[in-house]
Amino acid sequence: MPKLIMKISVVLVLFATCIAAFADGSSPEKARAEAIAAEAEMKAANARHAEIRDAIENLEQKIRKETELVDVTPQAVRRLIATLQEQREQLELDRAGAEGRRAGLEDAIAKLSKRLTDRVATDDVAVELQKVVDVRQTASQQMKQLYASGAASAADLSAAEANLATARAELAKERQKSVSSASSEALDSWNRQLLELSVTSLEQSARLQYLQKRLAELAAAIADVNRVEQLQIELDVPQRSAQGSTPRP
Repeated sequence: MPKLIMKISVVLVLFATCIAAFADGSSPEKARAEAIAAEAEMKAANARHAEIRDAIENLEQKIRKETELVDVTPQAVRRLIATLQEQREQLELDRAGAEGRRAGLEDAIAKLSKRLTDRVATDDVAVELQKVVDVRQTASQQMKQLYASGAASAADLSAAEANLATARAELAKERQKSVSSASSEALDSWNRQLLELSVTSLEQSARLQYLQKRLAELAAAIADVNRVEQLQIELDVPQRSAQGSTPRP
């Protein structure tokens, strides 16, 4: 169909040229020469038109292969690049916010943990119970040595270890009393949030890596995209020029 249209265009141009020449009173020889020149010009334009179309098609195939896109028009490629850049900027903003929240949570956890530790350290009952634990720990170690040398029975060793376990349980219970349930719940909540932020950070890193890779692929093809646009303009200009300059009888 395009070739048929080109042939019709050539005939129309030749016909219009001949009519114009005769209307101006030109001789048949001059009219024929002008018609031949017009035909040669039209053929050259058609050849250039076909050359440009082939170049555009080859570039579009190359862009499709490099980017794995279906629509490789300059407008579609640039629109996709703009969209991916917006997503990357939003993702980087989200990551910055998440890092700030992570730092805030870690600071709050450290401060609350220190405050709770200080509170336990100043608990008189806990201090005394810690002394009991230390004494029974020493007794348990000594009993293990006596048992190893045969100077103590297994029952003696078991009793020493039971006494140590009881002291440790009483100390833990007292320390738990020193820590309010609200503080404990806050620590648990903040630690869960830190864990969730770690998972989210890995997800964001994977998404950012993909966006950067995709943008790099599109950036590598942008030169070909620009060339396609230039060729499309060059393809359109001669057609408008020819339409505007076609002689009228």
